[in-house]
Amino acid sequence: MMDPLPTPRQLFRQYDAGEITREAFHAAMRQHQEMLIEEMEEAHQNPVAAAIEEMRRRYAAAKLLRRHNEEELREIFVALSELADFSPAHHLWNAAHRHVPVRVFFRPGKEPVFRVLELKADRWEVCIRVEHGAAARRQATREEIHFQRDDRGELILRQRRRLS
Repeated sequence: MMDPLPTPRQLFRQYDAGEITREAFHAAMRQHQEMLIEEMEEAHQNPVAAAIEEMRRRYAAAKLLRRHNEEELREIFVALSELADFSPAHHLWNAAHRHVPVRVFFRPGKEPVFRVLELKADRWEVCIRVEHGAAARRQATREEIHFQRDDRGELILRQRRRLS
């Protein structure tokens, strides 16, 4: 199996292109399922911590939604999920699904964290600063990522640099 584990979105693409077998596809999807179940069990075992994390998620989402609309955030999160070696991709891959609330993509305190530090978006360009990985701010990875729209209007990576 490939390492790191591709997101479900990437797995579907690989399967449709014939790059992986049906068995490999099912095995990888099973791993994703097990990770989700493990998180649900953790939340069930510690409901207070889960409630606090949910409040923090709601606050983080509301803060960004004051300046940016939901469609814009979802499009940016999907573009981030397509980046190579971007660890939060496993939590962002389904951002295009409108039935999934935007707040669930934020992970302000639970490892692996995903925090949006700054977001500047206009019609043609997006600049986003994110923090991800370890919960301790000094140990987390900070990145500044620039996207630009191509002639089809899709976000493509222009520049990506590590800040810390």
